[in-house]
Amino acid sequence: MLGFLGLIAGIQLIRPARSNPVVVPSHTLEAVAPVPTPVESILQRACYDCHSDLTRWPWYSNVAPVSWFVIDHVDSGRRHVNFSDWLRPNTKDPAEYTRERFQAICKQVQTRNMPLTSYLLVHPAAKLSQGDIETICAWTKTETPAQQSHGAQFLGDSSDAALKTAALRLNLTCRWGDVARLSDN
Repeated sequence: MLGFLGLIAGIQLIRPARSNPVVVPSHTLEAVAPVPTPVESILQRACYDCHSDLTRWPWYSNVAPVSWFVIDHVDSGRRHVNFSDWLRPNTKDPAEYTRERFQAICKQVQTRNMPLTSYLLVHPAAKLSQGDIETICAWTKTETPAQQSHGAQFLGDSSDAALKTAALRLNLTCRWGDVARLSDN
């Protein structure tokens, strides 16, 4: 028994990093696509702990070995979809990337693969109702960011990625003056 307690105490020294990187507003989903208040509320309640840099770390995320699983889930969630760091540095077509992510988000909530069952066990308020799922999926099927940009009147239904990217960049520049971010792409 003493050996077991020693093991439990010893593994507390193995502490993976828990982080909440600084959120840069021009890198968020909201910088690329409008997020209505009802959708934002659902995302904050059911998704942000694992899919943003605004994670609320619960007390048990400090206790090994549970902390290892929690931190791994958050890191994995952020790698798949991170609402705080929406566009990856190598994103060639922001509109297409957003469209693909939106389709994946809708599919994941419709099939109830997200939020994870293990997360729902300790966060029952994150459970999505059918209305929540319909709200999210309706939002993901709205116009693409390129169509909503200031250059949309020139695009029509064009599938030209360069035009869509330019229109999205124009939109970001006009809305946030984020010339530095645009020059990174």
